[in-house]
Amino acid sequence: MQMRLAFSVAVETDAGIILVDEALAGGDMEFRKKCLDRFKEFKNEGRTIVLVSHDMNLVTEFCEDVIFLSQGEIAASGNAGCGRFL
Repeated sequence: MQMRLAFSVAVETDAGIILVDEALAGGDMEFRKKCLDRFKEFKNEGRTIVLVSHDMNLVTEFCEDVIFLSQGEIAASGNAGCGRFL
């Protein structure tokens, strides 16, 4: 419930940049769908989302640029659609 409340508060602000760290990892399917719908809205509005996730499908769907970290170091970076991160 704390994650839902925190996400709800965060997405209702008028921030130019939104930081999302594994927001969907602990939610049920309904919560995940609501989050994804909001992400799509933000993307369509041209807002910046910094998304931290282990879900590569989510990354390729919502991100244009990717930085892949391994043990705190940049292991790779580039366009999310290039396929080299899958």
